[in-house]
Amino acid sequence: MGPFGAAMKAKLCANMLVAANLAATAEMLSFAAKMGLDQLTLIEALKASAGTSLQFQARAERMARGDWDRVLGSTAMLAKDVHLIEQMGAEIDCPMPVLSSAARLYDRAMETGYDKTDVASVYAAFAEAAGLPVPNKTQG
Repeated sequence: MGPFGAAMKAKLCANMLVAANLAATAEMLSFAAKMGLDQLTLIEALKASAGTSLQFQARAERMARGDWDRVLGSTAMLAKDVHLIEQMGAEIDCPMPVLSSAARLYDRAMETGYDKTDVASVYAAFAEAAGLPVPNKTQG
């Protein structure tokens, strides 16, 4: 990737996209539910759409089903990187409104007991904020 430290910076960039993708997926699922759409049917339709992503394909259905006890990557782990990214952005004077907005919801998910669950559990924070039931709620 370049000089010493470049690989770590690239990892932060990758995790910035992961965090934003997951937050966008969780937000979209809340929006869909509030409009009365069936989340699982919508997920199937969107898997091959222009709006898909690897994170969407890996975790949208897990979000909708509340399947976050099988941890591929914890909310706490991603939140730690989100805060490192915010710190780096502040140090280099780079605005990050999308990430900063998402960071508050990762924090909320952790505060409500989802820190050790899979990052798909960030959906719980969006669902609760929207007044929706949290699927398979076992924490918090």
